[in-house]
Amino acid sequence: MSTGADLAVFWKDRNDDNVLTIKQSKPDYSSQHEKFKGRVESFPDQYKKENFSILLKKVQQSDSGSYYCHVPKVKFEQRVQVTVTGERAATSPAPGSSAHITGVTLNSLHLTLISVILFNCCST
Repeated sequence: MSTGADLAVFWKDRNDDNVLTIKQSKPDYSSQHEKFKGRVESFPDQYKKENFSILLKKVQQSDSGSYYCHVPKVKFEQRVQVTVTGERAATSPAPGSSAHITGVTLNSLHLTLISVILFNCCST
């Protein structure tokens, strides 16, 4: 059986652009699409638990759409639909404000929110 440490995990968006790749228990930003640079984090301390969640920061309306997590070695793929709506506020958000998406559609999200956790794609 595979452990989280030896899996290659590929996060992609609706256009098949690379959001984040995780290889050998490390996030690999080398092939990350420009629009996600500096906005995506993962949780390496959770990889051994086969939790390859990501955090998408500075959410924009253009981030709306399908995202999927693909783990070829175990033939796993999971998709989530994210819809970002609202208007940018004139004031800054409160420090630490965030929205969490756990594998369900988000119907409304104010653009001043700092982050979105998409889902735990590979927890078993």
